[in-house]
Amino acid sequence: MAALIRAARGRLTLPLAALVLLAAVLLGLGRAGDPRLPAAPDAGAWWTADGGWAVELSTAGVLTVWGRHEPLFVSEPGWRVRGFLTGDLDADGADELALLVWRRGFYGPSRPFWQTGRDTRYSQHIFLYRWQDGEVRSFWMSSGLNPEVASWSMTGDGCLAIRTTGGEDTLWGWRGWGLERLDAPLRRL
Repeated sequence: MAALIRAARGRLTLPLAALVLLAAVLLGLGRAGDPRLPAAPDAGAWWTADGGWAVELSTAGVLTVWGRHEPLFVSEPGWRVRGFLTGDLDADGADELALLVWRRGFYGPSRPFWQTGRDTRYSQHIFLYRWQDGEVRSFWMSSGLNPEVASWSMTGDGCLAIRTTGGEDTLWGWRGWGLERLDAPLRRL
């Protein structure tokens, strides 16, 4: 990228240099690493009303769940957590934690037999966690999402309202094992 800018400054007119820079950014050359990796998340810390635990999200995409004096959970190295939600996803009366994660690889270590070679591309995933015995434990992790999530929220009844990168609004709920689309059009067999 720096070489492109130097070349643009030395040989090109200002409008053409701006066009080269814009093309580089649009093609993903302006970001280090995988161009599909999103920008840094909005960082901050969120505490429960009783101050019992907190969720902290850094600008590097590291999510930490804090107890009163120590971390209870830290996201895996190499993940970029883009967002999180809490709510009762499985209607058991207790809140769960949902993470929107970018990480390398579409499937993880348990890949289908037809998937060969090493997959090092970034892909987006939804990972679900429960609080059990004072720990944060995973109970479901999606494969890479397609289409990807542009924005999401949790409804009052524990469903995930997801807007895809294509602009489609969808509604997802936990139905035994995995998230199931609740507003999918009926298909004929």
